[in-house]
Amino acid sequence: MADRTSPTPGRPTVQETAGSGDPRRTANLKSGSYFRPVPKGLYRGAAKDLRKRLDKLSVGQSAAQLGKDLTKFVAAEAKQLRRGERLPACSEVIETCFGKFKALEREQAKGGFTGLLLALAACVAERTQEVVHEALLKTKTRDVIAWIKSRLGNTLASKRRNAYQAVAASVSDANESKGETKSEGSPLPAVA
Repeated sequence: MADRTSPTPGRPTVQETAGSGDPRRTANLKSGSYFRPVPKGLYRGAAKDLRKRLDKLSVGQSAAQLGKDLTKFVAAEAKQLRRGERLPACSEVIETCFGKFKALEREQAKGGFTGLLLALAACVAERTQEVVHEALLKTKTRDVIAWIKSRLGNTLASKRRNAYQAVAASVSDANESKGETKSEGSPLPAVA
């Protein structure tokens, strides 16, 4: 819970806050809004922008220290990025992509999950009629299958199927060899 302080003219007061499960976002219980420390993602200059936003808040000593620590962390992470590079600062985008991907996998259940990996890109790509038409003209199914085999190798399902087939074949061979009689010794009596 953030420190409560008396309002400073022109500065909003941070009242009761609670985590949303995402440490990068804090819910304001009074207004129902969210404060996202880096709303535009991580980029060079994100720490400076974060500091400006935090300076507008009226908070106590412990919250101010947390803001300084967060700003240092954002600065250190942003420093590793190339100029013009921007990374998402939350997992919502990736979660949405995987949600779409899993829905697609349910629709295409017989094909398996791994083979649909290329479809993940289609979940986030531009999908105009022209783009889809061009992709369909340039990409043949056999090329996609060859890419999957060369880049992804055997899927978990195909490895499992191969293992079951190998076990079934060895059990079958063992059963056949038990049914054979040895040529030496006395023959077995005929059963009437």
